[in-house]
Parts: sequence; C-alpha cells; structure tokens
Amino acid sequence: MSRKIKIIFNPASRGGKSIKIKDEAIILLDKQEFEYDIIETTKPLEAINMASDAKNEGYDMVVALGGDGTVHEVANGAIKANIPLGIIPAGSGNDFSKAIGLDGSLEQSIETLANGNISNISTVKIGDRYSINVADAGLGADVAKLSMTTLRWLKGSIKYTLLMIRKLMTHKPYKCVIKVDGEAIEVDLNILAVGFGQSFGSGMLILPDARYSDERMTIAIIKNAARFTILRLFPKIFSGKHVNYNKYVTMLKGKKLEIIPKSRDINIEADGEVIDNSIKIFEVASHNLQVSIPRNFKLDQKSLWNK
Repeated sequence: MSRKIKIIFNPASRGGKSIKIKDEAIILLDKQEFEYDIIETTKPLEAINMASDAKNEGYDMVVALGGDGTVHEVANGAIKANIPLGIIPAGSGNDFSKAIGLDGSLEQSIETLANGNISNISTVKIGDRYSINVADAGLGADVAKLSMTTLRWLKGSIKYTLLMIRKLMTHKPYKCVIKVDGEAIEVDLNILAVGFGQSFGSGMLILPDARYSDERMTIAIIKNAARFTILRLFPKIFSGKHVNYNKYVTMLKGKKLEIIPKSRDINIEADGEVIDNSIKIFEVASHNLQVSIPRNFKLDQKSLWNK
C-alpha cells in the first residue's frame, strides 16, 4: 500500500553526518512504494510545528530523521496532530529508537516505515511538552543544559560521562518535596527520572523496569547522596544495578508527580532536551503516541540497551 510520509530532517544531527544518512535513506526509500517529502529544520522547536501540520497537509505518517532531540520534537507534533511517527535514527544516542527495537541500520528503519506495526505508547506530559522516553530533573538535567554549550564536538555516553563528572565537582543536592499521587516526601534530591522508557544519556538504564505498555510512570529518585557516593553509583546506572542501593535510590510507580523546590530552582529535561521548568508537574498523558515499530519487536520486552 502506498503511504505518503513527511520526513523532517535535522542536518545538524551527529555533527552534520546525518546528511550522508539522509542521502543513503533516499536510495532505500525510492525502492519502496512511498510518496515522500523531506523538510529540513533550521532552528530549535521548528520540527514540532512541522509535524503538527502533517496530517492537515495530507500525510499518513510523519518521520523524524535525526537524533533524540529531533525525535522528541517531531513526536510532540505527531501527538498533537494524532498522526503516526516513524523514525530514521541519525543521532549519537538514539535512546528512544533503541527502546522501540530499532538497531540503527537504515535497512531496518525503512522496512519498519513500510511494514512495521503501529503501536500506541504511553507518554509523560510536562506543561505543554510530552516526554516519550525519560524526563528528569536535577543533576541529569544540569548535565543536559551544560551539554548545549560544552564539548559540543563530542557525542554519546563518553560526553555524558565527562560532563556528569564535571557537574559533580560543584553539585549540591536540591532540597525539595516530591509528591507522587498525593504522597509527599522531602528529600535532598540528586537525580529524579520519570518515564516509560528505560534509558537516557546513551544507554544508561535509569529506569530498567519501565515499559511502554504500563499505565503508570516509572520513577527513580536518587537522593541524600554525597558527591563521592554519586560517583560510585554512576557506573551502576549503565546496567540498571543502581536500583539495589535502597539507601540512596527509591523506585516508584505513579500517575502524577510534582516537584516543590524548598531552596533554589531546578532544571528539567525531556528526552535530552532542556525544557521550560516553570511547571514541575509530570503526569501520564491522556494522548498516546502512535509509533511504527519493527514487526518482530514487542513493547513489553527489554530495549536493545537492556540485554
């Protein structure tokens, strides 16, 4: 069946290497029965509006060709337009892509656009933005903000690790109250992660038990930890074994979470993108995301990061 798709392409993804990926993708797209247009982004957040217009423009699917940031923006537009999302991964992290079974190969990505299953996945709403993977506040968001201006030439987990160590040198916990479905706890917060995806920061399994078919968000609260303790915990997150350190790590499930700062304000990021932190309420969204996943992948199974 012929399908009309709108491909939103970020030429800056992967330091410009995504241009080569796009050119190779065109060759494979032309072998399928696709009618497609490729639209380039020129500035941040532009992809949200491009995607939200796709259905009214007559497209059957909107496709993100880029990294996690591009996927996040296109997905936000797709949710608003109620149109399926497809992905051609072209970033350095690709946390969400791997969470839904994409291994990074162009052949598999194009095959999934043509013959994949359209699945509904749960998302987290934060103000007017949706997080389709993992949203976090505190140290993780501080690192995401720093990455916008520091070591921009470096990508992936190596960059995330170096920036995390740098932020740890001056890190002070955030004194705050966290409410989960009305139950409040007061903590010295280091890292708060919320979502239906399992990994952030290029494969760090911060929420190893999260599933996209869940009705409640998975929540990780790392709290009351000194800098050295966080440094000791940090390598454990890559394998998801940090959840065993109950003194510092609390794992919860919930439909609504609110952060109430008691001292200074706190940064928030969603899917690797720093977002407006004026609204500190994370809740299960009433609108699911429709996304094309490989035919042989089940959303309840572990992501490609969690082997």
